[in-house]
Amino acid sequence: MRPDRFGWLGLALVLGLAGFAYRSLFLGFAETSLAERWLFDAELSALPVAAAVACWALARRFRRLTPRSGTERVGAATWALLLFCVMLFVAGSVAKAPGPLLLSLAAGVWAACGAVAGRAGLREAAVPILILTLGVSVPDVLSAEWVWWLQRKSAESVAWVLPRLGIPVSHAGVVLEVRSESFLVIEECSGARGVQILTFVALAIRELFRDSSARVWLVVLAAPLLGFVLNVARIAIVVSSANPAALVEDHAPQGIAVLLVGTLVLYGWAALLDRKRGAEGQVDTQARVLSWTSWNPAALVLGILGVASLWLPPAGAVSDAKTFEMPLRIRGWHGEPVFGDPLFMGALPRDRVTFLRYTRKSGEVVDCLVVLDTAGNAAVKQLLSSKGKYPGPDWTLSSEEAVRVWTLAVDAEQAVLVKGAGQGRVLSYSWRLPQEALWRVALREFMDPRTSRQRVGVRVATALSGEGELVKDRAKQVLDHFVRDLRVPLSSL
Repeated sequence: MRPDRFGWLGLALVLGLAGFAYRSLFLGFAETSLAERWLFDAELSALPVAAAVACWALARRFRRLTPRSGTERVGAATWALLLFCVMLFVAGSVAKAPGPLLLSLAAGVWAACGAVAGRAGLREAAVPILILTLGVSVPDVLSAEWVWWLQRKSAESVAWVLPRLGIPVSHAGVVLEVRSESFLVIEECSGARGVQILTFVALAIRELFRDSSARVWLVVLAAPLLGFVLNVARIAIVVSSANPAALVEDHAPQGIAVLLVGTLVLYGWAALLDRKRGAEGQVDTQARVLSWTSWNPAALVLGILGVASLWLPPAGAVSDAKTFEMPLRIRGWHGEPVFGDPLFMGALPRDRVTFLRYTRKSGEVVDCLVVLDTAGNAAVKQLLSSKGKYPGPDWTLSSEEAVRVWTLAVDAEQAVLVKGAGQGRVLSYSWRLPQEALWRVALREFMDPRTSRQRVGVRVATALSGEGELVKDRAKQVLDHFVRDLRVPLSSL
């Protein structure tokens, strides 16, 4: 057997040991659902795609790896990556956190390439490692904000495009009305999944043209914008079609069409940039030879991690945050359950979400929504994002400012929201606990997903009877009195 074949066998051994040590990342994907969910549901992990594309890219670059000479010492960057790999492996295994485990895997593979081929190995493996790290699951607190932002921007974009094509449309919040038919831009129509997949496609295309000039990286940078534009076009075609019901029934063909068009556009652009490069970017593609022994250090480290994965004790389970019930009668307020729009709010567990409308004999009315986070419920996580301050899908944010709710000693967001074309206006206070910067919450959730179940969201809102500062001040007094009267149950969250 020739030496380069032994080298391939060594690489295969390293990848096999990596698959065993990090097996918890990949277990269960065989049961991942139907094509329609995978094409549209941003909650599903993209790790299988990221791992497949990364392995393909690394295999393509294998022949470009030159064995590190005997006089070349292992660099500090390689040792740092190895240390990073071990630390994240321990943290991810104990907390059962897929994010740190995937970064650990990426760091380990990158360190192996550095140990085998020195600085050149680190350089060649950079793009495959980048592809692999894009498979990291975004923390729910960031994913929910991102999806809600895309929902609103997609609806706004469609409402901007259709009138310029001669099609009248009414737009409010994430609701579009065309020819007396209403369409709700739900989470699956946000385009988040399409943006993610087309980014992977662009990186794969960049790998196909890896010997081209750096201009081909423009294809990767443009992929997210192209995904958003194609999703807007898809929504516009659906809502403006003569028979939209037929198109709404099955989304899978639409998703496949978007990905096909996006892939053709990205590949065509990359080919055009490649044709214009001339002699720029040409590199030596002569085959290299890596020996079996080159991979021994990486195989040893991954073997140790694989054994350690069998013995590392997982951290104790964290149960959902304590259940909470708002009183139905307190200090003159009488509460009754409110049932929100199920298409907007989703399927909510009753023991995790409390939505009541309080009234007093004097005529004040306050809606109070309390959301306790729970594992595995995307609808709850969406309500804990900025979406939670909106009473319904056809509401638009008019103004917003930060205020201090002194009674509870919390910082809140005071918002004025308008329903439809002005059919109603409300003033609301909303806040989330614990009160930390978004990046801190996301980082903690990334390192230990169990901490997300400790989050709580609250929104209190009352109607505005008109416009002007006096009306707004009166509504603020109503909310302040309500919070003061319900200080005990609200402060117990």
